[in-house]
Amino acid sequence: MTSFYRFLFYALALAGKPIDGIRPRRIYEIVGKRAFVEPSYRWFVNRWGTRLHISPHYHIDRYIIAFGTYDPDLHLAMEKLVKPGMYCIDAGANLGEMSLHMGNLVGKSGRVFSFEPVIHVFERLNQHIIENGMAGRICAFQKALSNADGEVEIAFPIGQTSNQGLGSIVNTDQGDGFQRQSVAAITLDTFVRQNDLPRLDFIKLDIQGAEYLLLTGACETLQKFSPLICMEVSPADLRCMGLTSRDLCGLLDSYGYDIFVLTKKGKGKKIPVEKITPNFEATNVLCVKRQ
Repeated sequence: MTSFYRFLFYALALAGKPIDGIRPRRIYEIVGKRAFVEPSYRWFVNRWGTRLHISPHYHIDRYIIAFGTYDPDLHLAMEKLVKPGMYCIDAGANLGEMSLHMGNLVGKSGRVFSFEPVIHVFERLNQHIIENGMAGRICAFQKALSNADGEVEIAFPIGQTSNQGLGSIVNTDQGDGFQRQSVAAITLDTFVRQNDLPRLDFIKLDIQGAEYLLLTGACETLQKFSPLICMEVSPADLRCMGLTSRDLCGLLDSYGYDIFVLTKKGKGKKIPVEKITPNFEATNVLCVKRQ
């Protein structure tokens, strides 16, 4: 039966390739979980020409195989926002699909700094950087960006868990299927000073509720460079710190940033901060420094 579901999964992926995947997406979830009960890796080339060593056992990997990429809207937005020569941060880099796309966009004169604190995920990130010839353009760090330098506890899914993108330094009580360990932490301000960065143009944040901590430790950097910020807003994770989506967006407002819907073309409709509810949720918003 497992062989049948594997055949079905790859048949669906192949049939859906010309139309960016068969819908609804839950079809792939159901078939993939039955077909791949353990990780089984193969090399795939995603929609952006990146070689990735991925397994349909994993949630993110399944979507890359089935749809050509995990988050197409964010990739398409980066095509508009990230330019040659830019310096970028990818916080919560996971297996590196976003980092590698940024690396292609910034070119030889740009740089991407990727942060992924979970060791086995970080190893996959490094593998992909090397495989795609990006070692001179993308620098990876097994650290968490936070509000203080030192160490923090992170909870992350064990290696067999389907969704490997749920590691968090704020939502650390996630029950079975998760383990905890201490990891190195650094503020973005410290990182910029230590590496004497001449500029910072674009930041992608997807760190499961720790966005508030990172931004608190990035005040100098944001004032000096005014980078674009693409950010997830997760009220469930923020509640673990006693914060709301309004608190997170209010912090950015206090730094002089306006918040917009992120579209495939980049900046969409402005979201007035006073209208953001405590439970406002978004996969991605774009934050732009006011002129």
